[in-house]
Amino acid sequence: MHISTLIINANKAADLKRFVDIAKRLGISSKMITQEEKEEIGLYKAMLEGRKTKLVSRTSVMKKLES
Repeated sequence: MHISTLIINANKAADLKRFVDIAKRLGISSKMITQEEKEEIGLYKAMLEGRKTKLVSRTSVMKKLES
């Protein structure tokens, strides 16, 4: 069984509620996530991408963080 995930960003809470209501009617589970959870997903994606690139020095990383 293949499970897919769809992430929807909306500007209005009412729009998100409509999507949740539609999902319920279709028998699809849904979950609202917090801003912190969104940031964690972004960090996770960056970490996965980082595994695909060459290693960088600690100095280089620190310089980038300071800027």
